[in-house]
Amino acid sequence: MLRHALLCLSLCLPAAASAQVPTPWDHHPDALNTELCSHHGTSSPWDQTYTEFEASLIGPRGNTRTIEQQVELHQVGGASVVIIEDGAITQHHWYGCRDRKLASLTTADTIYQAASLSKFVAAVGIVVAHRKGDVDLHQSVLDLADDFPDSILAEWVDDKFKRDSADYPADITLRRLLSHTAGLDTHSIGAWDPADVPTMREIILGTNAFGSYFKGGVEPIWEPHTVYDYSGGGFIVAEHILQLQVPESFADYLDAKVLSPAGMDLSTFATATTSMKNLARGCSRTTCSYGVLQTRVKAAGGLLANAREYAELVTSLVNGGYTDGGGRAMVQSDLDYILTPAGHAISTFEACTAPGQTRTMYLTVGGRRLPVAVETCVGGSWRVPITDEAGNWYGLGVKLSGGVLADGFPRKVSHGGSQQGSKTLFELDRQTGDGFVIMINGEGDWFDGQGYLFGADALLDEIHTAYHAVY
Repeated sequence: MLRHALLCLSLCLPAAASAQVPTPWDHHPDALNTELCSHHGTSSPWDQTYTEFEASLIGPRGNTRTIEQQVELHQVGGASVVIIEDGAITQHHWYGCRDRKLASLTTADTIYQAASLSKFVAAVGIVVAHRKGDVDLHQSVLDLADDFPDSILAEWVDDKFKRDSADYPADITLRRLLSHTAGLDTHSIGAWDPADVPTMREIILGTNAFGSYFKGGVEPIWEPHTVYDYSGGGFIVAEHILQLQVPESFADYLDAKVLSPAGMDLSTFATATTSMKNLARGCSRTTCSYGVLQTRVKAAGGLLANAREYAELVTSLVNGGYTDGGGRAMVQSDLDYILTPAGHAISTFEACTAPGQTRTMYLTVGGRRLPVAVETCVGGSWRVPITDEAGNWYGLGVKLSGGVLADGFPRKVSHGGSQQGSKTLFELDRQTGDGFVIMINGEGDWFDGQGYLFGADALLDEIHTAYHAVY
């Protein structure tokens, strides 16, 4: 019944609106269980804006198709899309199969490998731990290594900082680990075959196993507090620091302090297993090249998330820490930490009361007063925000952009994630309260015989572009 209603929505529109939608559409010749996985479900009331969005994706060859059709064309397993408007979830839709090999359809309860979207949730958990006194965001890893001399952290400090000044590890704090400004390498942690999954020790200290992926471990490459360099390894160090100071495992602590209060009952930091009936599988083409992938470490990419539940946590960023469903995910001080961009070491960090205002910093050299940097009033203090290559700022576990609002914090919040078999993205405009969560299970990208790009990355880009064209 639902598919017939959806078909009518696309075919019963005026001719001008539906002329570009081919029916039936062309499937990829290698797609598996095409007819069985041609599926679209929703728990949301019909909305004209979503109907226009859902039917407006521009495919690789320039054709306009629905999300359901594009899922098939791109050979991904499935996808879930959640729309947030004015701080409330208004649309939740799911497409395709959570397991294409078995033709198991996606549902409202499907959970995905969240990949790096895990970092936002991990950051919330550690900020909550700071408020509760379980950790100190401002304590240096050098002091913590002294407090825990038999830990992996102490070994890491002794091993990785021998060639640097004594003050270097003192400048690495838990807060800087969560903002990718600790000056560390190890961009990605990845997810692995259950038969061979790297341990926290192997990741942090290094190993020649895993194709030398973690050779050298998590190493310093920049002076802390000066450069943004994305480091999943830094998040694993942060995870270890929390585990040193609380009796629970990281997964159990995050479940009790973040997931449960936010009403995220399906989502979990537990290890992925084949027995998880709602877990989406990454396989999508003629045969599955892999099954369940696992992580022993959790903070950088170990969350298994339901798209709607994740969107609930995202809504707390504009609802004073409350989710759209009424759960208390954070308090205002937690939000302030998450949304404050990392500042360069040259910042004055003086208090300010004019959000978004800027001022030039000067240095007198040889009797000449020279401009050296521009500070912005953001998060209640003057700072020189550290930027990535695109000019974006970074808070704790989230990318920040779009100017500073009257409340003193950046307008836009986002993060993307990518693992083998998984592609995810969320965005939120705090000024309008509008945003989305997209989760896709499928292979990476590939080119067809005519040079057109297909796959999970391409599909996500199409959904992302269509959202901004319609909403």
